[in-house]
Amino acid sequence: MLYKHLALLIRDRIVSYGNRTAMRFKNQTSNCWEDISYNEMGNAIDNVAKSLIDDDVKVNDNIGIFSGNMPEWTISDFAIMSIGAVTIPIYATDSAAQTAYIIRETKMKIIFVGEQEQYDKILQVIAEFSLPVKIVVFDGNVSLRNNKYSSYFRHYFELGEALRPDKLNNRLASVSVDDVASILYTSGTTGEPKGVILRHSNFTNTLYNHDIFLDIKGYEVSLAFLPLSHIFERTWTAYCLHKGIVVNYLLNPKNVVKALQEVKPNIMCAVPRFFEKTYNAVMEKVETYSPAKKKLFHWAISVGKKVMELKRLELPVSVSNKILFAIADKLVLKKGRAAFGGNILFFPCGGAMLPDNINTFFHSVGINIKYAYGLTESCATVSAFADTKFKFGTVGMPLPNVEVKIGDNDEIMLRGKNIFHGYYKKPEETEKSFVDGWFKTGDAGAIDEDGFLIMKERIKDLIKTSSGKFIAPQQIESMIGNDPYVEHVMAIGDNRKFLSALIVPNFLLLEKYAREMNIRFSSREDLLKNSQIVKFFEDRVHVIQQVLANYQRVKKFVLLTKEFSIPGGEFTSTLKTRRGFVLQKYSDIIERMYRE
Repeated sequence: MLYKHLALLIRDRIVSYGNRTAMRFKNQTSNCWEDISYNEMGNAIDNVAKSLIDDDVKVNDNIGIFSGNMPEWTISDFAIMSIGAVTIPIYATDSAAQTAYIIRETKMKIIFVGEQEQYDKILQVIAEFSLPVKIVVFDGNVSLRNNKYSSYFRHYFELGEALRPDKLNNRLASVSVDDVASILYTSGTTGEPKGVILRHSNFTNTLYNHDIFLDIKGYEVSLAFLPLSHIFERTWTAYCLHKGIVVNYLLNPKNVVKALQEVKPNIMCAVPRFFEKTYNAVMEKVETYSPAKKKLFHWAISVGKKVMELKRLELPVSVSNKILFAIADKLVLKKGRAAFGGNILFFPCGGAMLPDNINTFFHSVGINIKYAYGLTESCATVSAFADTKFKFGTVGMPLPNVEVKIGDNDEIMLRGKNIFHGYYKKPEETEKSFVDGWFKTGDAGAIDEDGFLIMKERIKDLIKTSSGKFIAPQQIESMIGNDPYVEHVMAIGDNRKFLSALIVPNFLLLEKYAREMNIRFSSREDLLKNSQIVKFFEDRVHVIQQVLANYQRVKKFVLLTKEFSIPGGEFTSTLKTRRGFVLQKYSDIIERMYRE
């Protein structure tokens, strides 16, 4: 059944689930996880919604949320949409400049903020641009610094509790399926951020498509690890509350390893980087094993892979293979799953390319990665792995009711009720993005003979060398970045004679190697200047690239001493490399590399 809008859907679920747990969060004082029932969540949504109306928030007014993952985030989101207003999420890690851009363009009247860091950025923005924005703060420990436009969320909640529901009920009845529910700003890897306009119909149709695609029982537990400001976690959280799945909010993603053991989730959205780092850590540990233990590990993985492949193809598993798997599972594989809490049913995973060897490895261990492709403009998932008959090397089959075709220049094009209607205040960008009702994703891909979608590269990221050769940097970066001694890599070569790269080593592993080789160093700079270390990386990069054509190979690279980061500007809030920024930040190093 399709609902009129998200606010009504949630109210239906509140009636259905009542005192069942909807949300859990970790109390920062007691260090214990606490529950919030559907009834309690519904009461909070109504109270916040009434306070917003009392603050003269009208239909289609823009309201911001600038916070890490908290129950208050989702409560405020549904409260905003309940009164016909529009939610504008801002990543908790965004800079003051990025935040100012969004606030100024959307002219938001009120912004909900999480912790002291976000609050101080908002005060800075308001002071710099003289913006009349009211601030409502989630964390009661934040110092408001005597700002007269600021109040705590608990006071906002209490104010709404004392107000009559008449106006709220009228607003609920007036919201249309075609009304705007949210404007999400893309990461802006190639230019200024664009606000993606998503209507209530985009969300409800996306939930409906997942109802058909996924086998959900309703007893599952999810860990909200990725930022709610991103369409992936945002839509998944809405889906969880729609299905009765308990959402555990992880405020600090750096605590994910500990949270996995405490929450023991059945489901958790993740990005490829999460699995790449985990895989490299495992392989690093395996290298310390004795020859016998190392042999046992690889044998167990091979058994797991064989059984996984049979199940993937829906073929019978023989008694002998079942016995071998039981042994491998008890000795090795089960321990691998325990690192993720031991109860994982599947990991929805998207946002970037996941190397096949890593994808296969985790499936062999018994970790079901539902590798997927999607965009903000498609309200998340376009295609994904099914439970069986999926195919490595692809991003799965398109979801029900999502149309996919390949256009000019191998561009992936989409059509469906989940697709957005345009970019906020950017009619020219909107016009450029559609052809005959089909959305141009900007991604190059293909559809194979069985109907599986293959994502190749971002068209805008393609490198064209001065000799006219086109190179997909993601392929090279994925191969080199898969090396355990490499933390980050970015390929360079647009209008250049050859391909080069910036490489950030895995310093934890590299320093250990240097000590084992008796290489003396006093700093990272000192270490990376050592001829043995340089030769070590040259040899590794050379071996990795043997399968590539000559023009695709990195001919020169520079080893950097500082990791790429969100605060440093190299990464977006979703850990995508901001290529233009990196090229500018390291321009002197890059030019020197080509001169030499």
